[in-house]
Amino acid sequence: MKKSIYTTILVILTICCIIGGTIYHVFGWLSHSSLLPWNWGSSYEKFDENRETYESQLDAFSAVKIDGSVFDITIESGDGYYISYDCVSYLVPEIRQSSSDKTLEIIQPKVPQFHSGIHNNNCDMILTVPGDCKLEGVTILGDVGDIEIKNLSGAKLCIESAVGDASVTHCNFDFSDISMDVGTLEVEDSSLGVCTADSDVGDLTFSSCDFTSLDAGSDVGDIEIELQKDISHYEVDLSCDIGSVSVNGKDCRKSFYQSSEHNSNSIIATTSTGDIKLKY
Repeated sequence: MKKSIYTTILVILTICCIIGGTIYHVFGWLSHSSLLPWNWGSSYEKFDENRETYESQLDAFSAVKIDGSVFDITIESGDGYYISYDCVSYLVPEIRQSSSDKTLEIIQPKVPQFHSGIHNNNCDMILTVPGDCKLEGVTILGDVGDIEIKNLSGAKLCIESAVGDASVTHCNFDFSDISMDVGTLEVEDSSLGVCTADSDVGDLTFSSCDFTSLDAGSDVGDIEIELQKDISHYEVDLSCDIGSVSVNGKDCRKSFYQSSEHNSNSIIATTSTGDIKLKY
């Protein structure tokens, strides 16, 4: 009984901390906004309704680093190296290309600001790489916005999202590290190698996926895993505090463990509040 009370208190504290963090990320711009009386006349003139669109071919690159404040980001395969974006003028990203290490960097101004309640602050970007290109690394840091990765292969994928959903489809990476503060993660028909994925608030879903190892955790949210291989290829450890665990539809209550003497592959999934479902 005491353990149940302590667990409930822990979950409530976790949710309060997450909500506080979300408010900080999403509404932190208010301290700079012309909506506030003390900014009237001093900052209003800085803002306008202008939007900028941009399309360009890029030099070849082998690594991508994106740091966005308010950006819907898509990276997909195509017939060359291209970038296009549509965003408000004060959030136009800086594009840097290093010839020495062939790294593409895209950096957006970090403090989005609004001057009216109806202001359209939405920004989106599409980055295209050749279909036969294997990237050394893809790193995306997003404050607010959705992230979509499609038909890519590479050595390492790193995603850190504060507020927004992320999807990874038809991809192949040797190593992957995905962290979601508030938002869902959906991975489909992909091989993510040695994969770490966690979410503060949001579901983690892996559909028809393959891993060398998977370590997935969610504070508040469900975890669903559908494997391409039979479960016998993995050592499996699933557990939840508040929720239930099921394997191929069979109720395992709050935990499931399977040892594997002949395979180094592993699946680990834990939730504080949420269900875990494993299918194969």
